[in-house]
Amino acid sequence: MPYAITATIRENREVIPGFFEMDLECREIAEAALPGQFVQVRCSSGLDPLLRKPISISLVMPEQGRIRLLYQVRGRGTSLMSRKPVGEAVSLVGPLGSGFTLPEGPETLLLMGGGIGVAPLLELARSLHDRNCITDVVLGFNREEDVLK
Repeated sequence: MPYAITATIRENREVIPGFFEMDLECREIAEAALPGQFVQVRCSSGLDPLLRKPISISLVMPEQGRIRLLYQVRGRGTSLMSRKPVGEAVSLVGPLGSGFTLPEGPETLLLMGGGIGVAPLLELARSLHDRNCITDVVLGFNREEDVLK
């Protein structure tokens, strides 16, 4: 079930040039989110930009009541997000989307992703590990400096 809530920024840091991780305190979403789901983020307190930005949930920390978003600065909305300080409130709607279908038992799986599309694979890989799955991961990036470490 999606929630419309106000979350608190606990961390917002640049991990490599142009890519940021934002940790948000939002217990309802953290307890409900499944691997592969996303949130809609209001990037400013005003109407510019008008639309919320869909951002994949890269990590779910239900025991801490937090989620982590990995995003790339690509336009006005994500540029505004990158400048938000710790402690600021952010309006979210989520978790949204169906998420990934997880196997019932242990399996051997291959995860593939590229660029910012690798974001939801972190939570997926963690969930598969918890199900005793053997998981190989293949990631692709346009440039060496875009490799997320």
